[in-house]
Amino acid sequence: MLIRGGTSRVLGWMPKSVINHEAVELRFSANDGRIWRTVATGLKLGQKVKWTVPSVSSKHCRLAIVALGETAEDETMLAVSRAFFVDTVKRDDVPTKVE
Repeated sequence: MLIRGGTSRVLGWMPKSVINHEAVELRFSANDGRIWRTVATGLKLGQKVKWTVPSVSSKHCRLAIVALGETAEDETMLAVSRAFFVDTVKRDDVPTKVE
């Protein structure tokens, strides 16, 4: 799936297991999960989140729902999306061949 960087999306993707946790975050990774950036905190089951897609260009983007514990070691990954593609290059920005 291709998503344009800098656009907004409403996300309603929430596993039912969220109900068993007090503190839940939505995170984004542009490098297949090596580094995660928090997008939203305090999530509840059924909640929708407005997300501004980061201005990156990567074929290895993922979203994750994470239950927080008292320490980083206590975090539980509840769900991870399939990899998707974010592209911030607009058609107008693509160089054209000059002859």
